[in-house]
Amino acid sequence: MAHSNDTSSTQFSISDYLLWEKQNFYSQTFPLSAQYALVGVDSLIASQVVYGLIVLWGLSRKRADKKPLITEGRWALRVYNVIQVALSGYIAYLATSTYLKKVINQGHICQPMKVIIESDPEEYELETYTTWLFYISKWVDYMDTLFIIARSKWRQLSFLHTFHHCTMIAITWLAIHYYPCGLFLIAPQLNAPVHFVMYFYYLLSSFPSLTPFLWWKNYITSIQLLQFVTGIVLTVTCLSRQAMGYLTGLCFSFLAMFSIYGFILIALFSSFYIKTYNTPTKAQASSAESYSSSDGKTQRKSKKEM
Repeated sequence: MAHSNDTSSTQFSISDYLLWEKQNFYSQTFPLSAQYALVGVDSLIASQVVYGLIVLWGLSRKRADKKPLITEGRWALRVYNVIQVALSGYIAYLATSTYLKKVINQGHICQPMKVIIESDPEEYELETYTTWLFYISKWVDYMDTLFIIARSKWRQLSFLHTFHHCTMIAITWLAIHYYPCGLFLIAPQLNAPVHFVMYFYYLLSSFPSLTPFLWWKNYITSIQLLQFVTGIVLTVTCLSRQAMGYLTGLCFSFLAMFSIYGFILIALFSSFYIKTYNTPTKAQASSAESYSSSDGKTQRKSKKEM
């Protein structure tokens, strides 16, 4: 009987917590987010439908073995990469001005996601804007897939590529819609600098004269893996501290999902790294394809993000 009462007590405790989380994190759109575009539920649905149609279009062209729609697109790619470098750099600056600034000045690694806006409205305005811009950047990333399809680079239209793009926009939508402040900002803080380096590499690799100096290409995936591990360690640490009663204000369901997602990405990117760089014949073929084609023009290697 005692065992039954303990179980009942635990069940009520979990139920009460889930109710609290629903009321505090999922009852309404975050007030400061409402002023921005593409934060409604319809935008989330649209993002998945649009990307699904893009991928289906690509797969249909792949099955039909269609010729590239773009045969000479280096300048279009260069312009796109410049935009991505600038956007990623700006987001990294904003994240440093918000999340990292608090870590350095206040020692707050596990910053609460449930905030009282009236206490410091300008600070939370900037955090919300940073999260929104990070979310918008995931819409811009859809161009990666369009370029792959337009250039018929079918090996690059992989499960890792498509899974990562469609899920990242969903995760960032959750954040901007419900809790764009606090601990979520570790995502742009870690991801934006990695994207800056990645797209800067793609920009440089579009110039044939620079390719002999781009020996550090394989380190990009290593840096991506490092960001996933760092994000998981920080998130799990903060969740553990909240579970032990040292912290409040974190959305357990989102951060648990965020951690699981990180483990999935580690597995997928590790597989990509092993197949690409740890198999000598594939590594040599990859290098050859990445740097030059039969007509001597630079091509982009399969690019993986986050």
